[in-house]
Amino acid sequence: LTGTFFYFSREKYFRVAMIILLLIAAFNTALTYQRNKIWKNDYTLWSDCLTKSPDKARVHEERGVTCTELGYYQQAIEDFNKAIRLNRNYAKAYYDRGTVYGMLGQYQKTIDDCSEAIRLKSDYTDAYYNRGNAYVKLSQYQRAIEDYSDVVRLAPDYAEVYINRGNVYAKIAQDQRAIEDYNKAIDLKPDYIRAYSVRAIFYFNQGNKESGCHDAQKACEMGNCKTMAEAQVKGYCR
Repeated sequence: LTGTFFYFSREKYFRVAMIILLLIAAFNTALTYQRNKIWKNDYTLWSDCLTKSPDKARVHEERGVTCTELGYYQQAIEDFNKAIRLNRNYAKAYYDRGTVYGMLGQYQKTIDDCSEAIRLKSDYTDAYYNRGNAYVKLSQYQRAIEDYSDVVRLAPDYAEVYINRGNVYAKIAQDQRAIEDYNKAIDLKPDYIRAYSVRAIFYFNQGNKESGCHDAQKACEMGNCKTMAEAQVKGYCR
């Protein structure tokens, strides 16, 4: 009988232990499901964070970035506004809001926000770059060149800025400086398709079909044949 008692006791405790383990597993499953709902995407994540920390500027800023990526531009601006109200010295919030304004074609607001970001952080390379792009949109070419030159000073290996500055030089007929910038971009980034396409168009505009076709062909070999196709239609290249 004693042996039987201990047998049944062990069986009872085993069942109890199994029930406890199953309850823990069920709880963890429910918790994981809820967490996955929250972490389903960045927007849901940051929105959840806002319910817990509504007065943290960074949380508003991060959700604003996510809204920008999702194309929710007005909500992004509202989030950046809130971040700035909470922290007037938040350079990145000004920069990110300026980026959204640029996407909406509100270039003066881009300039204003990037200027504030630069005031707060004098070495803010991306703010100089975006402000330069906004100046180009408003045909303020000399100011654009100044901003692009600041980018070159701060980040001399930033290939993209040489293309943009070269394009501005081309617009104001400073052809030698334009070609120097295009060449520099390609020196820095030999697989930079856009640089070859842009330089090809520059050569075509200069009447240099041979060099233009060479660059257009190079871009085509790397995956972008648009410039070559257009040149062939115009009879520039075979």
